[in-house]
Amino acid sequence: MGAAAGLFAKLWSPEEIKTRFSDIGKGTIEVEKGDITAQKVDVIIGTSSSVNLKNAILDAAGTAARTAYNAELRKNPQPILISIPSGGLPCKKIFLIKWRPEQDEAKLRKSIADFISNAIKYVIEHGFTSVAFPAIGCGDHQCSTNLVITTMLPETWVRSAEGTLRFTVSNTTPEYESVCTMFQQAMKGKCKQVVRIERIQNEQWYIQYIAHSKGFCRKLNKNTERRLYHGCSHDAADSIIKSCFNRSFAGVHGNTKSTVLLTISISCSLSLGTAYGQSVYFSTNAAYSHDYATPKANSERCMFVARVLIGTTIPGNSSMRTQPIGFDSTTDGNHIFVIYHDAQAYGEYLITYK
Repeated sequence: MGAAAGLFAKLWSPEEIKTRFSDIGKGTIEVEKGDITAQKVDVIIGTSSSVNLKNAILDAAGTAARTAYNAELRKNPQPILISIPSGGLPCKKIFLIKWRPEQDEAKLRKSIADFISNAIKYVIEHGFTSVAFPAIGCGDHQCSTNLVITTMLPETWVRSAEGTLRFTVSNTTPEYESVCTMFQQAMKGKCKQVVRIERIQNEQWYIQYIAHSKGFCRKLNKNTERRLYHGCSHDAADSIIKSCFNRSFAGVHGNTKSTVLLTISISCSLSLGTAYGQSVYFSTNAAYSHDYATPKANSERCMFVARVLIGTTIPGNSSMRTQPIGFDSTTDGNHIFVIYHDAQAYGEYLITYK
């Protein structure tokens, strides 16, 4: 997962919010009540638009931190980000990020999501791996604490206190019906029985994906997210859920690893696992991905329903180890898409079927 491995995010919240947490492989996201200035993390996040929050952080950090803040403000009176030393706080850096609250709830949720994704982006860019967020807007701007907290994660997610990354979706819910219907239609008769649908709740992976998605939207001025399929073995699925669609799996989606084929002969035909680029493959056609879903002894197979940012795409070939400059993915020109960044896809559901 790169520099963000072990990302540990905390949200400071008032008394009515009880502590909630979920282990995420190498890291944790925790929602708790407490003092933002007492958090032992790499970066404490604040916002310059909240006078009380900003002053509370600077007062606790001490004179040197406030002097550094004032000096940065003189150099740039309208900063997006001010990074200053931690002073007396138990962190390495303080980031004060520009944020403007909105009266409309939908716009407020979007502004909070943008604030969080920008903060994560800055934390990763600076090489840090842990961060503490305040419940922004809940003081000076009187925003709903529950709205701020729940904006960070999808509404369908449930609480986990045991490090669980996968949750079985009840077959009586609209969520199950929607995913199952879409999958059965895309399988074109190849699925005889859906055994279970699991929702993947890997917060670290999800937050990185959302930050990447925001960057794509800013760069391309449009939404290029697609709902695609990825068939694999059950062992590979376990690894993906813990470590995302890591590019070290490139080629495994096909019949043979590309490295083996290239060692034998550069003239032999390549498997479809690398025919359009040496990275991670997805398809709009679940019936196609079915061929790569290796069955267990009991005939059960598994397939991911993934959210994938295809961006600007170009036809790929077997020699491509990364996408060409100016492009975000490669394709067969029809239903196959190959991505080259670990945060460019999020495995939303894992479907086990026969």
